[in-house]
Amino acid sequence: MVQTKAAGFPLMLRMAAVAGGVALAGVSCRGVDPAVADRVAAGGYEAGSRPDALVFSWPDGVGGGKPLGEEEAVVTALWNHPGLQMALAELGVSRAEVIRAGQLTNPTLSVFMPSNGRALEVISRLPLEALVLRPGRRRAAMLEAEVTAGKLMQQALDVVRDVRVAWAGIEVADARREVSEESGRLMGELAGLARKRAGAGEMSVLEAEQAEAEAHAVVQEATRLEGEARLARERLRGLLGMNAGGAPLEVRVTEMRSREMPGSEGELVARGLAVRPDVRAAELAVVAAGARAKLARAEILMVAATGHYRGEEGLQPGIDSMSLPLWQRNDGARAAAAAQLEKARRGLNLIREQAAGEIRAARVRVEQARAVHAGWGPVVREMETVLARTRRAVELGDALPSVAVEVARRLNETRGRAAESEGRLREAWAELERATGGRVGA
Repeated sequence: MVQTKAAGFPLMLRMAAVAGGVALAGVSCRGVDPAVADRVAAGGYEAGSRPDALVFSWPDGVGGGKPLGEEEAVVTALWNHPGLQMALAELGVSRAEVIRAGQLTNPTLSVFMPSNGRALEVISRLPLEALVLRPGRRRAAMLEAEVTAGKLMQQALDVVRDVRVAWAGIEVADARREVSEESGRLMGELAGLARKRAGAGEMSVLEAEQAEAEAHAVVQEATRLEGEARLARERLRGLLGMNAGGAPLEVRVTEMRSREMPGSEGELVARGLAVRPDVRAAELAVVAAGARAKLARAEILMVAATGHYRGEEGLQPGIDSMSLPLWQRNDGARAAAAAQLEKARRGLNLIREQAAGEIRAARVRVEQARAVHAGWGPVVREMETVLARTRRAVELGDALPSVAVEVARRLNETRGRAAESEGRLREAWAELERATGGRVGA
């Protein structure tokens, strides 16, 4: 939820914690001053808008040559992400609009110097509607500033999701590379055994050559996966704002913890519609459009007051002018404001429907990914048992090395798919957290 405070003309936009203090998947945004910095707290670290938008900098307590964890990567991205830096500038524009809406029209002052016996005459003119309409204009501008802040919060949620997806990509690439390297060593051992058997006449040279070819293919795949792991880290660097500079990126990938689905589909949808910043921004847009519609109706009558001073007569207050709404009743502005209000209402309905659909689809993806990931564990263990027995049989001379090579190849594929399933599960959780507007299943 986004709250707005105003003390005089300075505007403080507070982006409150989403979902009871665990917004942004563990990150809460607070105390955002568009003219100063964005303050983000996560995992005990303070973060905000980096001092120089063109220079990469680590948040307090992060970096310093230490490997980066997933939560620290999220904080660093919220501190440095170029897109969020650009969005923060929009908050400054909103603040300027609030200041402009609160400004009063300067009074006009006419002075007639005494001449030919004429007394000093001073006339001051002030539009009264500026005083009357100022609170409404300022409130509408503040509501629109809150809409901008809500959109920024949603963009921050998107960045958190992207960082977690990139992190899952690193986890998958590293796991598959390790699996391939281990398989390459195993294939090399089996190929060496096959060469000995072929030399002893216990198997054909063709079978030994096939085993060697399989070993070479696995080594080549490990080389390709090494490049995939590097590309995954480069994608994360881009999200952290480190493309144009910054220290070398070292990450610390940890085992994925077990998480349970928090509530039913209906409960997740209700929670998401209550706390998602883009839904909140759409609701505020309706309120802001309603305020603008009221202003359009109130701007029909224009009245200017005067203070007239003339010599010994003293100050004479009065009405200088008043518009008569006979033909032009601000119909164009009123129609435009009504249309904007209707557009905002329909936009709110659209964003609610989209948000609910995203939550439902994300929940289905999590359930599917959990089932797939859980299913691969027993398969990997079964394949490992089969390989151990096959190798034992090869050592005893009861099976050819080519049989073990085929089992090892299948085990390599199985382990790779298991690693991919964990990555897909991480991505599904990240998408669900983005869709619901905060941490789930913690």
